[in-house]
Amino acid sequence: MIISEINIVCINSSVTVFPKNNTLWCEILKRKDNPYNKDYVFLKKLPGTWYNFFPNDTQYWDHSFFDFSHDCLNNRYYVKEEEEYAGVLLQLIDLYLSLSPIRTVGLLLRIEGEEKGRVCFLTKKQFSELFIRGKIEFNRIYMIIDN
Repeated sequence: MIISEINIVCINSSVTVFPKNNTLWCEILKRKDNPYNKDYVFLKKLPGTWYNFFPNDTQYWDHSFFDFSHDCLNNRYYVKEEEEYAGVLLQLIDLYLSLSPIRTVGLLLRIEGEEKGRVCFLTKKQFSELFIRGKIEFNRIYMIIDN
């Protein structure tokens, strides 16, 4: 387990919708006050509503959405879903894709200290397949388009 968070930008959406889920809490990030503006310039420029999700637990530092696997050869950190939060990420992606007028979301699964800002464009199906196989990287920006 590592401390991680889920950031989703619902592209071109002006409405704010919080999911009905007791396992997480959410804050809306404003562009000018966003703490990630220096590291994730691409996300800063995306139009829409930026959601930042954390585990809904009083012991936040003891729980996380994800664990990781490390590819030493390529120095990549891959996301491993924790059983307690199984399905949460894909449900959030489905929700915000449905709310985006252009059926697109920006996604960042963030951890401290790793390379920042690389961008990858995928369909929802491609993302889901990579996620299930454990091939989604932390600190990479995924632009996900509905199939």
